[in-house]
Amino acid sequence: MDASGGARRSRLGHCRDRVGRLDGVLGVSSPHGIAMILRFVLFQCVWLCCAFGAVWEMPIVGIAAALACVGGCIATDPSPRRALLLQVLVAMIGLLGESALVAGGIVAYASPWPSPKLAPAWIVALWMAFGTTLRDTSALLGKRAKLLAGLLGFLLAPASYLGAERMGAVAFERPMLHVWFAIAILWAMAYPTLLALDERVHPRAPLA
Repeated sequence: MDASGGARRSRLGHCRDRVGRLDGVLGVSSPHGIAMILRFVLFQCVWLCCAFGAVWEMPIVGIAAALACVGGCIATDPSPRRALLLQVLVAMIGLLGESALVAGGIVAYASPWPSPKLAPAWIVALWMAFGTTLRDTSALLGKRAKLLAGLLGFLLAPASYLGAERMGAVAFERPMLHVWFAIAILWAMAYPTLLALDERVHPRAPLA
């Protein structure tokens, strides 16, 4: 009985140690960790606002949500001018990348304001909201953040577009394999580039 109880206590202690190490990595018990989680949740809310706003032909809903998210992050940033510059660069990359998909006949977006030949304003605003998560991504992925971000962009970004396509926010104009590969290549290049810009333009102390 004692041996069995001791084994259970040992396993329980081992589990506590593992949970503690995971908590240390994610930092969820610290204010920074909580803020990190909130930023990711906020971005998901903005994504939904942008997608549904486009479907409902009310892109201003998503644009307003994204700009509120970005504005709040800039206003609370220790270096607001650098944060603003980073967002301008993120918007430029988003505009170029998404416009390339549109011009290449890969995708067509709902609510394509201001021009159906370019990336719509709401998708550019969504990129800017995504830019608020870059520092958190670097903190989570560690020293190989750019390499891992490229892999994540290649593997996961197309699934996000597929979700938007199922909602009606975007239409795929080419065979699925072509669309998937084009989006994967775009994000495999864009994601690590965004992280590099964040480090260079807007350097900040590591998260506690």
